[in-house]
Amino acid sequence: MFREAGAEAGGCVIGSVKSQIGHTKCAAGLAGLIKALLALYTGVRPPTLHVKAPNAAWDADRSPFAFHTEARPWAAPAGERLAGVSAFGFGGTNFHVVLAAHAGAAPPARGLDAWPAELFVFRGRDEKSARHAVEELLRAAGADGRPWRLRDLTLAAARRSDASTDPVRIAVVASDVADLTDKLRAVLDAPAGTGPAARGSHLAPRGIHLAGAGDADGGKVAFLFPGQGSQRPGMLAELFVALPELRPHLELGRAHADALYPPAAFDDAARDRQRAALTDTRVAQPALGVAGLAAHALLTAAGVEPDMAAGHSYGELVALCAAGALAPRRCWS
Repeated sequence: MFREAGAEAGGCVIGSVKSQIGHTKCAAGLAGLIKALLALYTGVRPPTLHVKAPNAAWDADRSPFAFHTEARPWAAPAGERLAGVSAFGFGGTNFHVVLAAHAGAAPPARGLDAWPAELFVFRGRDEKSARHAVEELLRAAGADGRPWRLRDLTLAAARRSDASTDPVRIAVVASDVADLTDKLRAVLDAPAGTGPAARGSHLAPRGIHLAGAGDADGGKVAFLFPGQGSQRPGMLAELFVALPELRPHLELGRAHADALYPPAAFDDAARDRQRAALTDTRVAQPALGVAGLAAHALLTAAGVEPDMAAGHSYGELVALCAAGALAPRRCWS
């Protein structure tokens, strides 16, 4: 029926609520509705867990259905996203509803409730004042034994950082609150002047950076954008899922999104076909453009501005966009 209606092979991603939260009986339809609505709103195709091998009747080359075993960005703009929810109740009662995303809806603030890691930056006129900010956050992390989430502490640190125009003296990447507190203590235990003495030293454990003597004044920053040969299926998928503000770059190159973010492959032959599809010059180069523009947007949003930009192959076009000499939309025209 789907094929007769014009669905292309692999054009419909299929999933199950039961694979994620178990058998919810009377609540299953509502749970499925919530899942579909969130997928439409966030522009994220949710994974279906525990799929090791699809039913033998499924033909990957002909079936309109496909599976994702990891969350993947949905490249279609909101006005073109459609989802169907089927719920089968007691006594043979069946329900099916078709939903569409609202094109005029406010974009989601975030795609994930929590990130796998968070970046904390500490500013100051000098190293001493930056260490004082580290001490304040460390006290907050242990205050009253509260069960802080990492993102709560990130917001607290960001408010302090945003209010300051001083240079970044200390940076820490942490995966959870315990990891953060361990690394903040490591920063405070490091002898004063470690950064300037070692110029940009990285302390053990990994994920701690102390600015060097010349880092505050800054050397030159160059962005080099890659060209064909560096592409791989799934590249930057996690960023597009976590950061909705990057979606416009994916939508610009949406014609290549299916090759960039293919459905799950269940054998080596299928994985080889996916890699080969992305190796095609007509696909690889614009796909790298999508990734390059998104990476540039993320870095500049974090305050990392390039003094110069260069690129290899198609990356030259992305470099021109980064330099302001070319509008991103021109990369595909």
